[in-house]
Amino acid sequence: MALLRRLGAAAHEVARLSTDTAALAAVPVLVGAGLVGGTATRAVSGSLHVAKRAAVSGTRAVGTLVTGSDPLPNGHLHDLLDAARGMVEPPAARHTRRVWRDRDHLQIEFAADDGTPGATQSLRRHLERLEGVEWATVNDVVGRVLVAVDARRVGIEDVVGVVTDIEQARGGRSVFPQRPDHPADLEPLLAALAAAAVDTAAVGVAAVGKVLPIPALTRHATLLMALLDTQRWLKRAVTDRIGPVGTELAFEGTGALLHSLTQSPTVPALNAAAAIQRALEVRARRQVWRRRERELCRPEPDDDAEPLALPGPRPGEFPKGPVETYRARLDPTELAAALGLLALTRRPGRSADFMKALTPKAAVLGRESFAATLGLLLSRRGVLPMDGSAFRRLDRVDTVVVDGAALCTGPPVVAEATAEADGWDDAAVWTAATRLLTGSGDDGVRLGPPRTTDDVPGGEVRSLLSGRRRVGTVTVAAELDPHAEALLSAATDAGLHLVLSRHVGTAEIAGLADDVAPAGEPLVETVRQLQEDGHGVLLVSAVDGHALLAADIAVAPVLDGRAPAWGADLITSSGLADACLVVAAAADARATRQASARPEAVSKKHLTLPRKREG
Repeated sequence: MALLRRLGAAAHEVARLSTDTAALAAVPVLVGAGLVGGTATRAVSGSLHVAKRAAVSGTRAVGTLVTGSDPLPNGHLHDLLDAARGMVEPPAARHTRRVWRDRDHLQIEFAADDGTPGATQSLRRHLERLEGVEWATVNDVVGRVLVAVDARRVGIEDVVGVVTDIEQARGGRSVFPQRPDHPADLEPLLAALAAAAVDTAAVGVAAVGKVLPIPALTRHATLLMALLDTQRWLKRAVTDRIGPVGTELAFEGTGALLHSLTQSPTVPALNAAAAIQRALEVRARRQVWRRRERELCRPEPDDDAEPLALPGPRPGEFPKGPVETYRARLDPTELAAALGLLALTRRPGRSADFMKALTPKAAVLGRESFAATLGLLLSRRGVLPMDGSAFRRLDRVDTVVVDGAALCTGPPVVAEATAEADGWDDAAVWTAATRLLTGSGDDGVRLGPPRTTDDVPGGEVRSLLSGRRRVGTVTVAAELDPHAEALLSAATDAGLHLVLSRHVGTAEIAGLADDVAPAGEPLVETVRQLQEDGHGVLLVSAVDGHALLAADIAVAPVLDGRAPAWGADLITSSGLADACLVVAAAADARATRQASARPEAVSKKHLTLPRKREG
C-alpha cells in the first residue's frame, strides 16, 4: 500500500508538471496572438510563476523517487541549496537547520538544550499554542521536535519561526551540535550522490583520454592521495573548516581528478561503486523512516519527566580492528619507510608504488561495502538505523548483552509454583494459577495482589487463595518471546561472549549465556564494566535508555503500545527476529573484515632491489 501511495503521489506530481509545462509553453503564443488580456508584463510574470511551480513540482516528483522522501520540505528549490550549504559548514558552527516533512508531520532540528529546567516543555507549549498545530513533542535524544499540523492553516515557516524565536529568547546562537545523521536527513544522500557523480565523471574522462591523443600524467601523481590519507592532522584541520562531509568530498574530488589525468579509471570506478552502494543504503534509510514515522512518532503524555541524560564518556577506547591497528602502526612510519626505500633503490617509482601498496584501501572498501549492503537489506525489512555508522562498528563487537526484560514480552504466565496446603501439590497450584491468568479460573480460587521482591527480578509474587486460605504461592512473569532462545543461540553461534541480565522469566534459557549479571546491578553498569575490560558491546534492550546510549551498538525492539527507545542505534519491529539477524551478522562482519584486511604479498617488482650492472 505504501508503494501504491508513493507511485500515486509521483503520478500526480508528473501530471501536474505536464499541465504546468503545457501552460508555460502556451503563454508566448497566446500573448503574441493577442488572446491574453492585460499587459505583457503581467503575462511574463504569470509565465515565470508557472515555470517556478513546474520546476518545484518536477523536483519534488523526481526527488521523492530518487531520495526516498520529499527533498523540498518547504516547497522551495532553495531547500536543496540549504542542504548543500550545511554539508560544508564547520562542525562547531553549523547554522543550517535540518527539516523533514511528510504531509502533516514535521520533524525540525533544534539547537542544544541550555539545561534550563522545563525548556523542552516550554518549547512544546509554545508550539501547541500556534494555530493549526494539533500536537507537538520534543525528542531530546535525537535533537528533533515533532509537530503535527493542519497544512491548510499553518505553514512550515511559521513552525520553524516559533522554534527559532524560543531558541533566541533563551540565549541560543542557533548552532546545531554534531550528532549522528538522522535517518530523515537529506545531506548524507546528497554527499553520496555527489561522490558517485565525481568518480563516474573521472572514469569517463580517463576512458576518453585513452582514446584521444592526449598525454597522460605520470601514474605516480596519485601518490599524493596516499600521502594525504596518512596525514590525520591535515584531515582534522580541513574538517574544522568545512566539516567531515565537505572534507570527504574534497579528498574524493582530488583523487578523482588525479586518476582522470593519469588516465587510470580503475580506482575511480571502485570508488563510484562504493558511493552508489552508500547512496542506496541512505535512500533505504529515508524510505524506512518515511514508512515507520507515523508508527513510532506519536504524541507523548504531558508530564514533567526529565530529559534522558547521557551516561558519560566511554571508559576506555573502543577496540581497534585490523584496519585501525594497521593504520595506527603505519601512519607514523610510512613516509620514512618510503624515503628509506628511495635511498636504497634510487628509483622514485618504486618508492611511490611501495607507499600505495601499504594503503589499506581494499580493507576499507570491503568493510564499507558489507556495511552498506547490510544496512540496505535490514532497512528493507523495516529495521530503522538511527545511526548508520553502527554497521561499520559491527566487526569490532565481541560481547552481546541481552536485557532479560526484552526476552519476556508476552502475556503473564506462571514461572514458578509452590504448594502450601494439604491436598494441593505444585502442579495443581500451577494449573489453577494459569487458568486464573487466562481468565478461566475455578470457583472459589483467586490470586492475591501482586508484590515484587529482589528474589524475583522482573516478576511478581502472588498468593493462590481458596476462600480465605492460602494454598500456594506463584511467581508470575511475562512469557518468553518466540525468538528469545534463537537470539541467545545466534550470539553463541557467532562466537560472541553472551551476558544476560537477571530476569525470573528467562530461567529456562539462562543456561545458554556465558555470564548472568549480578542481581540488582543496573544494566548501564554492566555495559560500562565490560567496556572498561576492553570489550566491544552490543546491547539488546527495549526500554533501558541509559544502557542503550552507553552501548557501542544498541538494538531496541519496539514494544506494542509504547514509544521506541530513541537512544538505540537500530530500532527493529516488535519481536526479536530482526535482533537475531543483527547479532548473527556480527560473525559475517568479522569474516568480511578478515578477508578484506588479509595482508597480500607485495609484488617482487616493488621490493626487489635492482641488480648491480656488470661493468
